[in-house]
Amino acid sequence: MQHVSFGNMFLLLKIRAKSSISLILKVIKMGIQKSSLGSKLLCLTIATLCSTANVNAERLWSRSSPNWTPKTVSMGLRGTQVFGPIDVGQDHVALYSGFSPDPAPPVWQNNLPIEGMNMESASADTTDVHVVLSQLTVNNVNSNRQTVVKKYTSASSTPNWSYTFPGISAGLAKIDISNDGSRIVAALVYPSEMRLTVAVFSPNSGTPVSTFNINLFGIHLNGFIVSADGSTLYITSNSMVFIYNLANNSLIQQNVLPGMYSSHALCGNGRAFAYGEFNRVHLYERNNNGGYSQTWVGEYPGFIVTDRLVLSDDCSTLGIGLHEYSQDLTVKIKMIDVQSKNQLMQDECTGIGTFQNVVSDMSLSADGSRLAVALWGDGGNVCSELRVYNRDTDTPIYQHNYPGSVHALDMSPDGKRVVTAVKPVHANTFAGGGSFDLHAIELDELRIVGIPRPGATVSVRLRGLPANSPTQLLTSTSLLQEPVYMGNMGSLFLPRLSMNPIAFTDTNSIGQATGNFQIPAGSVGSNLFMQAIAMLPRRLTENFEQIKTLP
Repeated sequence: MQHVSFGNMFLLLKIRAKSSISLILKVIKMGIQKSSLGSKLLCLTIATLCSTANVNAERLWSRSSPNWTPKTVSMGLRGTQVFGPIDVGQDHVALYSGFSPDPAPPVWQNNLPIEGMNMESASADTTDVHVVLSQLTVNNVNSNRQTVVKKYTSASSTPNWSYTFPGISAGLAKIDISNDGSRIVAALVYPSEMRLTVAVFSPNSGTPVSTFNINLFGIHLNGFIVSADGSTLYITSNSMVFIYNLANNSLIQQNVLPGMYSSHALCGNGRAFAYGEFNRVHLYERNNNGGYSQTWVGEYPGFIVTDRLVLSDDCSTLGIGLHEYSQDLTVKIKMIDVQSKNQLMQDECTGIGTFQNVVSDMSLSADGSRLAVALWGDGGNVCSELRVYNRDTDTPIYQHNYPGSVHALDMSPDGKRVVTAVKPVHANTFAGGGSFDLHAIELDELRIVGIPRPGATVSVRLRGLPANSPTQLLTSTSLLQEPVYMGNMGSLFLPRLSMNPIAFTDTNSIGQATGNFQIPAGSVGSNLFMQAIAMLPRRLTENFEQIKTLP
């Protein structure tokens, strides 16, 4: 395509009522890639087009404060709960509901000692388990720290249990969790002994199920990942990769690392891992001997360093985040098919100014079909700090351009929601404040708005159903292990024998309906599953919601 001039871009705005937004975005992007700085900045003035290519996506809610800055965030229970620790400002952990209205109040908040630092958090994808690790300075000496692990559920701000690593250590510490929350793993470096201690927990007790040491480990701890199924642990030191079998804490393999980098990935069953360095990404896969062999090397010449890597739970897809360190302005995003080693998509964005534009975090949907990317961003606000891609698209299907930087993010297993931990100014600048933001990459056909407390009334919103049709809400206290396909009706997620149909509002002329639903009175922590159906013609919503009652 020829260069798209400034005037031609305004012409595109005039014809947007007659053209698809996705086509307009494609034309604008091609023009911007070859255009002047003025045309790049024009993109910022037409936010309805440049902020997102998916008209059914939006930011659902935000929780902001001038008094704290988040550095980590995690999402649990199928994207319905957000767990947000804070160690810059008033130290605390807070739980937010994925169904919350905007702005989102915390469901609960647990204040922690102000001496805390280096917080790490993790949440189980499919269950109600959240963990946080923090390091408490002793006698106001930063090099003297106690490392504490706490486990929470949504039912209470009081942790179910707490564990403190033995002794005082100035070393780094990490934590991670399996998808179902059945295995929690934390580790602490003891630099004076060059030893790493690993503690493995169940969700039921703060007494470790097992512990083991890696001697002569060194003083750095960068990569630390528990596989989604809880079978495998990936750890990196100054110069080594260690892969452990968590069933018996045995070492599977040990590889030499080319240096200390922050780009590491492990797939859901431990079958593949990857690490990055300057100009290269290395992929290893299980071999017939039970160990790992290198099966692919991605070569990226020039002033390139690998910032972040991520492997999908199903081991199908590798996400790669790179940046050019000559000026720290250009980021490059890629997705690789693990089986064929073919590149699936690529995108890059070059910012302006003097701030460092790097990839700060990445997250993949469980099936590898969708990638969420966090950036620090640039001084000219050219590169959106939140970017979401489909596996087969070179352009983001959703973007959000923040005035500051995204420190961390997490994506729900189905790829429909992303939560971000945001600093309101660039990460290179000294200023406080921040927010947690929940984004819907796709608006579900069934959506609940309101905190689901026992006896509370929440809003139920339906979309995408047949027009002018009676509807019913279907509820059950259990969920089918596998959905039942019912032809043109769609798939049923709830067991028919225990399903309770409730008459609901008719859809309007565009297939939407909104009404209220009262959460049953009962104990905190009970589960209710909901799906909806249009009656004329009969069609089930494509999604269900898991409603766990909150305090």
